[in-house]
Amino acid sequence: MVKQVRSEIDASLFELKDYDITPFDYQHQNKNDDYLPLVRELVQHDHLVFATPVY
Repeated sequence: MVKQVRSEIDASLFELKDYDITPFDYQHQNKNDDYLPLVRELVQHDHLVFATPVY
């Protein structure tokens, strides 16, 4: 469904499986993961649609 909607509108696709996002830790040892760069990119968009499979 995501592929069909994306083919009909101009949209960016971010697949979270392609990012290295580690759990939060108070020692900030994960500061070099992909979380902040991804969020910085996401906030540039006016609308976000989250899609996940339902089994």
